[in-house]
Formats: sequence, C-alpha cells, structure tokens
Amino acid sequence: MLNVFFGNDTVKVRQKAFDYVDKEKGETTLVLIDADSYEEGILSTATEGNSLFGEKYFYVLDNWSANSLAYEELTKHLDRLKEAEHNFVVVEGTMLAPEKKKFEKHADKFEEYKSEAVKSFNSFSLADAFAKRDRKLLWLLWSEAQLSGNSPEELAGILWWQIKTLRLAQIGSTAESVGLKDFPYTKAKRALSNFKEGELERLSRDLLTLVHESRLGKFELSLALERWILKV
Repeated sequence: MLNVFFGNDTVKVRQKAFDYVDKEKGETTLVLIDADSYEEGILSTATEGNSLFGEKYFYVLDNWSANSLAYEELTKHLDRLKEAEHNFVVVEGTMLAPEKKKFEKHADKFEEYKSEAVKSFNSFSLADAFAKRDRKLLWLLWSEAQLSGNSPEELAGILWWQIKTLRLAQIGSTAESVGLKDFPYTKAKRALSNFKEGELERLSRDLLTLVHESRLGKFELSLALERWILKV
C-alpha cells in the first residue's frame, strides 16, 4: 500500500502524515527512514515476498527527494510499493506536474497541501539541522532565514520546539507517555545520539535566558541567537 502526502505547506503535510500513521498503524512496527538514513536496495528488501513470521511494517519515507539515489529508487519502485503487504507513507515537499502524475498513478492515498503564501525559506529545516548537530548547516540556514525576513523570535521558537521534542523523547519510553506522535518521537529518539548527557538541558536553559534577556533590552536577539547557534 502506498500513501503520499506532499506540498509546499510542510507543516500541514507532516501533520496530516503523522495523523494518518497514528490512526492506521495499529500493532504494526513503525520504521522511519529519512534521506540521511537511506541505504541502497532498502525498498527491494522491504517489498520482497512475505515476512518470515508474518510481521507487518509501516514504513515512513521522509523527504527522500533530498537524496538523489534514494529518490531514484523510490520512483522506480512505486508499483511494488502499491502492491506490497506493508504500508508505505511518502512525505515530500512540492512536486512538479510529471512527478505528481507518476505518484498519483500508484498511490492509494494522494494528498497535497498548499499554503496560501509560500515563504522562500522553510524554517523547520533549521530544526532538522539542529537535531543532526550540523553546526555549519545550522548557521547557513540561519543566515538564509535572516535574508528571507524570518524574525529571530519565530526562529527561536522553532529551535525551542525542537529541543523540547528531543527532551521529551529522552525521558519517555513511548511516544504516548510524553504526548508526542509516533513519527516525531521516533525521529527525535534517533537524534538523541548526537547529544551528550546534559547538553540538551544546557542548550535549553541558554536559549531561554537569551530570549528573556533580549526582551529586557540587554542585547539584540538576532546577534545573541547567532552566537548561541555557533556553540551548538
């Protein structure tokens, strides 16, 4: 079974995909595979025959277009994904017309979500870079966000949301126990390996402090947040 959620409203796309996974997953095993964790041949293995012990899997293929090899394999296996015994959920951004036609032809569910006003910068990519602990990418995205007119308050909020999600995943044995959806919980759980013990607490405390002190007029939030990013 193949289900596709895509569009330039990345927040709504992910929310709808998360809601679908939570509603339909049941007792099946959730497997989250993003562009960075892709391995060649993974779809061939996942769609070959029946599971040895009859297990059912719920695969979420997150933003594979960010990896040319992953996306090439995905588009080559659309027919096999549709016929597979497992459930495959594709989460993507904007698609061109030929891509839409190709995916829609094979998809059991095909949903596009468009925003009324599209910003040139996706601020949530900043959160992903933070979770990966990629300081260079984080700084480059921060610079791009500044040029695109995103406010420091908005971006600080996105970073705070990511830290909060990571800390909840850190203390929770299940997504439900800490009030998270399975998809973001699984992704955050995997990202925890990028942080040493106590680092998330320190980063959270420092971020809250600089936001609070900037509101008191002690310094410019934009400059303070950039310095904070360079220390992540």
